[in-house]
Amino acid sequence: MPAKPSDIADREIVSARIFDAPRDLVFRAWSESELIAQWWGPKGFANTVHSFDAKAGGQWHLTMHGPDGTDYYNESTFAEVSAPEKIVFDHTIPAGHEFRAIISFEDLGAKTKVTFTMRHQTAEQSARVRPMVVPANEQNFDRLEALLPSMAAGNEAIVLQQTFKAPRDVVWQAWTEPEQLAQWFGPDGFTLTTLAHKPGPGGLWRWVFHGPDGTDYKNRLDYLEVVKPQRLVYSHGDDGDGAQPPFLVTVLFAEHNGMTTVTLRSQFASAEERANVVKFGAVEGGRQTLARLEAYARSLSPGGSQMPKLPTQTSLSAIDPFILSRTFDAPRELVFAAFTEPARMKEWWGPKGFKVMSQTMDLRPGGSYHYGLESPTGQQMWGKLIFREIAAPARIVFITCFSDAEGGVTRHPMAAAWPLETLSTHTFEDAGGKTKVSIRWEPFNANAEEITTFNAAHAGMTGGWNGTMDQLAEYLATA
Repeated sequence: MPAKPSDIADREIVSARIFDAPRDLVFRAWSESELIAQWWGPKGFANTVHSFDAKAGGQWHLTMHGPDGTDYYNESTFAEVSAPEKIVFDHTIPAGHEFRAIISFEDLGAKTKVTFTMRHQTAEQSARVRPMVVPANEQNFDRLEALLPSMAAGNEAIVLQQTFKAPRDVVWQAWTEPEQLAQWFGPDGFTLTTLAHKPGPGGLWRWVFHGPDGTDYKNRLDYLEVVKPQRLVYSHGDDGDGAQPPFLVTVLFAEHNGMTTVTLRSQFASAEERANVVKFGAVEGGRQTLARLEAYARSLSPGGSQMPKLPTQTSLSAIDPFILSRTFDAPRELVFAAFTEPARMKEWWGPKGFKVMSQTMDLRPGGSYHYGLESPTGQQMWGKLIFREIAAPARIVFITCFSDAEGGVTRHPMAAAWPLETLSTHTFEDAGGKTKVSIRWEPFNANAEEITTFNAAHAGMTGGWNGTMDQLAEYLATA
């Protein structure tokens, strides 16, 4: 026997509101994942949308992050999507709150009436959740109402999302520990140096991005909210002349089935500010940054639940990086090949007068170049490069260290306080048929004594590198 209208009414909770926005705009706010993530749920909640396929039979999976740090996983299946008039979906929360949602959009000219009906299985279930659901729905509408003006004026936020095959604690550590941020944070071709880091609300992170062309970009991040391991909120601006106005960033970490979905939302003060950063590649840069994090996560040991234990870096504010540039009378492709092909490196690599007596190369991120050198007097020494970035023909980034015949990592044979590892960034700039090579060299994972030793050795580095560059110039003249 069909249910009587009164029986259905007893099982329903109905909330309605008139919004000062056209129906197409309001419907978009309910049917696009990046928009619904910004307002769905009561006051103080944030969302991670894992999947959102707004069509009949499509799935909608999300995690709602409560203001107390509790996560609520939700699943829905769309039963009907009729733009811009109606959306119907069946909603399930694992704790047992199940209902059919029926949302209708009534065109009132420049305004829209939204009626949100939650139809439960029984009248008892509806009565039990009504005291909680009614005010929650009103707060939900409040948040939608606050979002609509910015949608009408222009999108003032950039929202990016990516799922990683790693537990949430692992991804959280990668996002909050400076020594790990240095492994992946930033667009392709960028590296960073942390100047100061103080985690927690009221804390900050100051760092310098080193661009592929050698340009440095000072950044400052002021933490506003840190809820481990669910949510970060911070203000991000430059740490220089303030040319880039700060913007608000919210990073959400949601774990499901051993994987972690990160939602990165950057909110700008105006559509003009957003358009300005988009023009300079903010969206693509954000995607590249998340892709680098994914590659870093893949580098973890199989089945490991924690990031590898990296040496603790002291404050990097005392580091004085060694910087050297030289322009060669040769095309960029040839100069890049001289740095990446063993047969070419054998002709010039090493201090002036030294010869390469042994070498093996695995040219890929994570690969290495292991080599042995022999001095004019017959002294032998070994070194190793561990590649981090290879962007032909523009850039190479690698860790350098002393080594032995077996390929291990050893201390400097004549300076025990020399950094065990150093970071080298080589950029190759086309200069009208010639090539400008810029070298940036700095301690990596070094303690205070090692940094001091490195800083005091610049004069010797200049002489050593110039001798090596002389050998390269001689080789290129005949290559």
